[in-house]
Amino acid sequence: MSKKSVLSNQKNANRHPARFKALRYMLLVTVSVVLLGLMVVFLAWKRYQNIAKTEAMTLARSVESQLHAEHIQEFTGTEQDTELSDYQMVKRSLSNLIETNDQIRFAYIIGLREGKILFLLDSEPVTSPDYSPPGQIYTEAKAEDLLPFLTGEPIITGPTEDRWGTWYSALIPIMDLEKDSVIAVLGLDYAAAEWDQRVLIRMMPNVVTTICLCSLCLGFAWIWRKHESLKVRAAIVSQEEALFHGVFDQAPVGIAIVKDKSFTYRSEQGAVMMNAMYEQILGRKGIDLPHLPSTQ
Repeated sequence: MSKKSVLSNQKNANRHPARFKALRYMLLVTVSVVLLGLMVVFLAWKRYQNIAKTEAMTLARSVESQLHAEHIQEFTGTEQDTELSDYQMVKRSLSNLIETNDQIRFAYIIGLREGKILFLLDSEPVTSPDYSPPGQIYTEAKAEDLLPFLTGEPIITGPTEDRWGTWYSALIPIMDLEKDSVIAVLGLDYAAAEWDQRVLIRMMPNVVTTICLCSLCLGFAWIWRKHESLKVRAAIVSQEEALFHGVFDQAPVGIAIVKDKSFTYRSEQGAVMMNAMYEQILGRKGIDLPHLPSTQ
């Protein structure tokens, strides 16, 4: 067998199709595990966002139920409202809510006048730079902010950015039950960054579990890939060994492998160290010639 033929066989062995098949499977498993992990995290994020919105809505409904619609109906959206005892009572109530609940940043009541949303009452102190006096137009209002006035249904909006920051807002209609109409809307603002941080903290066990499971799956995939690689290498070694024995045993010339200038019939691994032609030249079997000095 020619040297060119030997090199060609070795090159083909190195291109064993199982090797590329294993790589494809490894890539497929990795991508699948990563996508599955991202999907689980995304679903957990949506779930805890919905839980946070439900809690915010429940609290806002509770606050709205304690307000008296007949008192709020008297608000005109002018500075004269601040002199009303009902105005001062509702303001104290909302201010106490802000003081006792560190998650809520602003509490206010807004009204709809001539298609524009304006502030009727704000929980902030008059001296606060964030205070909105009665009648101030909410110029950053979005279409969704009008929905509670139009539908009479409470909603959670956000994250929405305005001059005061970025917020999630619970908007609850205050109804005139006799006329079945919306008098005003109670708003509770939550800082978006703090809201999202609380959601992340609550979903952290899900994230950690997902990362551990993904790492475990990728670890198994890596072990399987190594196993497949070893199988491929074993096949290559077996092919090369068969090729070697084909050349060694069938060569028309005598071949002997010398160790420490002495003949050894078998290596420590049990491999035969001389071929049949060499035994024929000596006229003796290799097994009868252990550790004989070579002619070197």
